[in-house]
Amino acid sequence: MTPTAPTWINLKPAFLTLLVQYDRPNPNHVSGVSASDGLFPDRVRISWDARCQGPMGGAFVNSFQVYRSPSETGTKTKTAISSWQTETQFDDTTTSLGVTYYYWVRCSALAWGGEWLTDYGKAETGYRATANCTLTISSSAGGSVTTPGQGSFQYAQGTSVAVVATPAANSHFVNWTGTAVTAGKVASEGSTVVVLPGRYVGTINFLGKAIRITGLGGGACTEQSEDIDASVTGLYSSPTASFSQSSEVPAYPVIDANGQGTAVSFTNGEDSRAILEGFVITGGCGMQAGGIFCKGSGPTVSNCQIVGNRATDAWSGGAVYCLDSKAVFENCTISGNIAGSLGGAMCSMSLASKIVVADSIVWGNVPRSINSASLLVVYSDIAGVGGAWSGVGNKNVDPAFVMPGYWANPNDLTKPASPDDQSAVWVHGYYHLMSKAGRWDPVTKTWVKDAVTSPCIDAGDPASLVGAEPSPNGNRINMGAYGGTSQASLSTSGQ
Repeated sequence: MTPTAPTWINLKPAFLTLLVQYDRPNPNHVSGVSASDGLFPDRVRISWDARCQGPMGGAFVNSFQVYRSPSETGTKTKTAISSWQTETQFDDTTTSLGVTYYYWVRCSALAWGGEWLTDYGKAETGYRATANCTLTISSSAGGSVTTPGQGSFQYAQGTSVAVVATPAANSHFVNWTGTAVTAGKVASEGSTVVVLPGRYVGTINFLGKAIRITGLGGGACTEQSEDIDASVTGLYSSPTASFSQSSEVPAYPVIDANGQGTAVSFTNGEDSRAILEGFVITGGCGMQAGGIFCKGSGPTVSNCQIVGNRATDAWSGGAVYCLDSKAVFENCTISGNIAGSLGGAMCSMSLASKIVVADSIVWGNVPRSINSASLLVVYSDIAGVGGAWSGVGNKNVDPAFVMPGYWANPNDLTKPASPDDQSAVWVHGYYHLMSKAGRWDPVTKTWVKDAVTSPCIDAGDPASLVGAEPSPNGNRINMGAYGGTSQASLSTSGQ
């Protein structure tokens, strides 16, 4: 068989053409551009949408730049006022009052074909707020207002202004006063306001804030302060008091309502984070409450003397009146308070109230210590008829105060007055507990020994911390306002 001759195929070169189409950004202007109109007193805020998309919805790596002009049609006056940025917000702080500005935002998007820029699009207008309020801030010696500073500042009406006061060395911030601000309004949530020793005339309202106002830990007061003026001033010490950080035991500052109403009010839903500690609360005179009024709240009051207050309604609390509240009173001394005929030093006529009294002394009040079925009292000395007030660790025994205060004839302070005498004035006393081992004498500023020892020493809740009580302290907290503090009377146990 004769083989077949091979067949040859002539192959010609073939060319394959690939068409690559690059997805390009939307040539239209950036969407969602807006500029603030009179919202801020010191700037105009420009914001816009985050994405710059191609015709098929593809996302790109974007950056943005903001342009400004005093004229909408002034193409030549468009000026870039920001660098290229990835954020979708920019604050223009170079504006002037009374001028309306025009803003544009351009987008730069990176695609496979390179970098692409959008056009300017439609302008958005914005302007600063007109300053129509002047805030003047100053401070007394002992510190300065560091934010926004001291002097006069212009703000638009309704602007919230953060203010920060910084004390100097060996000084403590006390409070804010003035027609524009008060201590409660200025202090932010969670703040601690430290008040130095002295006499502060007026009343306090916590205004619903979770703040701690403390008189513990201040310097020793060597002379009584004057009343605080209502000027726009950050006070770092009382006007005429002299304070030091010496080894002397600090005195408690005095809140004296001076008959102008209830001394302290918790009436705006305060909870246990609203704390008042380390004060003498006196001079209160109200219908339902003299010293402290709690309504729909649950504050914590500790290490306070609530003395020399008066309430006038029949069902009232000379020291404390609680309505629908869950307050806690710990290590308080409540004495010399006057209530209506059916009231008491502590009174709560609401079954919804749940009041806790612990490590406290309620003694020498008129007409009675407590008139309430909603109080839980533990490890406290409560004056009453018969035995101790129902509760764990309670007593009904003279606490042996050094020298309790009393109501006196206004024409002769050496003569006691009847509690029913509306003209009677309160003469302050000393509520340290007497001790054979020693107790602090605020007059001589020394530790002295007494002939007797108070049964309220080493009588508080064993679970309560001894705190700053000096040795010997019996490893158990004292009852009363000075329990757990550096002013606690000494224990005879030798421990």
